[in-house]
Amino acid sequence: MAFTRLIEVEKLVIAVVVYNNLKLVILELREKSPIIIYEDANMDKVVELAYFQMFFNHGQCCCAASCIFVHENICNKFIEKSKACTLKCFIGDLFRNGMEQGPQVEKG
Repeated sequence: MAFTRLIEVEKLVIAVVVYNNLKLVILELREKSPIIIYEDANMDKVVELAYFQMFFNHGQCCCAASCIFVHENICNKFIEKSKACTLKCFIGDLFRNGMEQGPQVEKG
């Protein structure tokens, strides 16, 4: 679940946790559109989807993923595959064939 950055929402979530006596709870309410990757995920597919979510439209759309949570048992493998995927990205003049990302900042 993702919530907007409202302290009221955080207080409600904490109240539910306390009321239900939940043992393990991780609150991450400060990021929008997180990607959560479980241990049994299809690694090639989630790397492809995570790449798209992070870089689609240069990360400037309101639903762009802003953080990735990966199960600790597959974290190193995910990082390795994500790095390889990202290194294949072509950055440059988008009017040239094969470019996927344009400049993120320009001098002007």
